[in-house]
Amino acid sequence: MNDGETRRRKREVPAPPAPRFLETHRVCLVLIEGPGAGREWPLDSARQIIGRGEGVDLHFADTTMSKEHAAFEALEDGFRVRDLGSTNGVQLNDAPVLAADLDHGDRIRVGEHVFQYIAEPLRGGPRVHVIDDD
Repeated sequence: MNDGETRRRKREVPAPPAPRFLETHRVCLVLIEGPGAGREWPLDSARQIIGRGEGVDLHFADTTMSKEHAAFEALEDGFRVRDLGSTNGVQLNDAPVLAADLDHGDRIRVGEHVFQYIAEPLRGGPRVHVIDDD
């Protein structure tokens, strides 16, 4: 409608619950090539978007990245990377992919940045805190 009073509202879509994999593993991306090499970002929710646009989960000032370049999606047994229709694509271990499941140690190129996917089992399982009823 174009009556000057109607506005399009963003619909809030709740994030899906994180799979059990995140309760039993420490998962992160380590930047191994590009500005800021050595930094680490945790993958700690069901879906995280990387790009150069406002409101993405992993923001980079990289003109070779699209505003919403790719998504890292948690699965029951790991993570997947999915290209979100980016201009320059996503490479997994030097091969272009549209979507692919990740294995510990994989290298993901997004724009001028190369990340290594780390997925390590937590020692002793998930953290448990006991609170006394004093």
